[in-house]
Amino acid sequence: LPDSLIKLLTNNTVIKVGVDIINDIKRLYKDFNVKIDCILDLRDLYVKSFNKPTSKTSLGLRSLAMKQLNIDLQKDRYIRCCDWANDNGLTREQIDYASWDATIACMIAKAIIDQSNNINNCIESLNNLVNNNRFNLSSLSDSYNQSNRIANSNNNIQTKKKHKVEARKSKLYDNCRIISPDGKDILSTCSIKKINWYLDRNLGELIVNDNNIPCLKLNFEPKVRGSIEDKYYLSDKSNVCVVCGNDRDYLRYSVVPLQYRTHFPEVMKAHLGHDVVLVCLDCHGRCLEYDHKHCLEIAYKYDIPLSGIGEKTIKDPLVKRIKRASNALVKSIDTLPNEIKSQYQLIISDYFSISVDQIDDEILNKCKQLEEFKINPNWISHGEAVVKRIVREAISNSNEIDLLDIQIDLLGEFVREWRKHFLSTSKPMHLPIDWSINNRVSNS
Repeated sequence: LPDSLIKLLTNNTVIKVGVDIINDIKRLYKDFNVKIDCILDLRDLYVKSFNKPTSKTSLGLRSLAMKQLNIDLQKDRYIRCCDWANDNGLTREQIDYASWDATIACMIAKAIIDQSNNINNCIESLNNLVNNNRFNLSSLSDSYNQSNRIANSNNNIQTKKKHKVEARKSKLYDNCRIISPDGKDILSTCSIKKINWYLDRNLGELIVNDNNIPCLKLNFEPKVRGSIEDKYYLSDKSNVCVVCGNDRDYLRYSVVPLQYRTHFPEVMKAHLGHDVVLVCLDCHGRCLEYDHKHCLEIAYKYDIPLSGIGEKTIKDPLVKRIKRASNALVKSIDTLPNEIKSQYQLIISDYFSISVDQIDDEILNKCKQLEEFKINPNWISHGEAVVKRIVREAISNSNEIDLLDIQIDLLGEFVREWRKHFLSTSKPMHLPIDWSINNRVSNS
C-alpha cells in the first residue's frame, strides 16, 4: 500500500466509515499488517441516532443510501463478482464502482447527523462509537483469516489427510512489545491477546510505536526484566514456515519432541519459545519423518524401545466382569436364576455407586461402553525413560543444592543435539536471525 494511504488509514483523528466495516479492517490487517481503529459502522450510527430497533441485517449500504439520500445505489452483480485481481488492472466500471462505494458511505454518515431529530443524541452516539481508542486486538488476531482458510480448504485437503494435522487458525507471532515503566527497555515481545490481558487488569498503558505496532507500557516494575539480554526473545518473527518460507498453512513444530520435553524440569519448559517454530504442513510431515529416525537412534543408544518400558495397557478384570454381567442382564434377564441376577446387579451397582433399583437401560448401556483395557500404572513411556536415564548421573552424584543445575546441563546437551539434528536434516532457510544452537535452555 502507498505510504500516504497507510498514513490516512492509521490516523486516529480520521473516522473510517462503512457498513460491516470490521471485516474490511480484518482484511487489511491480514493482507498488509495495517492496524486500524477509530472506525464507525453506519448501521450502529443509524440505529443509535434515530432510536430505531432495526435489524442490522436489513441495513445495507444500498438501503441506507435510499433512506438517507434518496439515491438508488446500483450494486451491479457483474461488477461485484468480476476479477478484481486482474493483472491488467481495473476497468473504468470497476474504478467508478469502488470510488462511488467509498464516497457514498461518507455522504450517508453526514446525512444521518444532519437529519437526526436529536442532534445532541446523535453527536453523543457518534462519540461513544468512535472515541474508544483501544484496538479490538483479540478480534483481529483470532478471526481475521477465516475466509482465507475456507478459500484454500480445497487445496489443503489432501495434505491434511496425509499428515492428519490442521494448519493454525491464526498467526503465532503478533510481534507486540512489552515496555518497562520508564520506557527505556523492551522487556519482551508478546501476542495481542497478552496485551489485552494486561489492559483488562489495568497493569499497563497501550501505546503504538512509530512502526504502528501495539505496545504495552507497564505501570509497575516487574521482579525481573524478562528477556532483556536475549536478542531472540526481543526480535520480530515472521509468520512463515522456517524451512521453506511458505506464509500459509503453517503450524507449530517442536524442535525437541514433546515426548521428551514434557518430562523436563519446569524451568526448561515455561516461557521458552526458542524451540517451537512454524513449519508448513508439507515440511511438518518431513520433519516428523526425520524425527522418527532420530528417535530410533536414541532408542538404540539408551536401549529403551519407542513403545516404552513394560506393557502400556492391561486388562481391567473388574470391567470384564461388569460387561459380562450387563450382557447377561440384557439378553437373559427373564431366564436368570434370582441369585445370579442379584450378584450381577450388585457388581454393577457397586461400580457406579448406585442402588440396585437405579439400574436401568442407560446404566446397562454405559456398561457396554466401558473400556476393558486401562493404562498400566507401571508403564514408563519412551520419553520419560530417556530423560530419567540422562539425568540419572545427576541424581546419583550430587546433592540437592546442585541437582537442578546438573540436570539442566545434561538435558541442555540433549536439547542442543536436537537443534543440530533439525538444522542438518530439515535445512531451514528462514529461521529467526537470532535462533541459535547454543541459545539458553532454561529460565534459571
